[in-house]
Amino acid sequence: MKHSARRIVIFALPILIISLFSCTGLADEKGDIRWYSYKDGVEKMKSGGKIGFLYFYTDWCGFCKKMDEETFSMKQISDYLNENFVPMKVDAEDERELAREYGANQYPSNLFLSTDDGVIAGRPGFIPEDQMIGILKYIHTESYETMSFTDFLEKE
Repeated sequence: MKHSARRIVIFALPILIISLFSCTGLADEKGDIRWYSYKDGVEKMKSGGKIGFLYFYTDWCGFCKKMDEETFSMKQISDYLNENFVPMKVDAEDERELAREYGANQYPSNLFLSTDDGVIAGRPGFIPEDQMIGILKYIHTESYETMSFTDFLEKE
């Protein structure tokens, strides 16, 4: 094998391996959240006894798009939300009255609802994946009833 051909093989081999992993799903797995409308989600919460995760967004919100791409698309987040919560996604432009009712005036707005439709906790703004998983676990385990979020993270 000529010297230049060997360089091509050495350069191309890692790219080929990365491509194969991407095609077979062995690279970062993407998640898929089963979003409910607000109405359907509240019904599901009440019948299933799960906490609701209410996500207000707008089409023009850059951080909402970032959250969709960098947080909600991660398998760890989507699996945890789908298994332990009733995820509801609401366009605040289409549902202005509902957004006002929940005080969602910054986007994205992330709220956790009890089965009686009361707000357990909320946080406006973009939440990166590593912070979101901690928040989800804190709410799901009902640790918010006995400790601060900081104490929970130290215990984790």
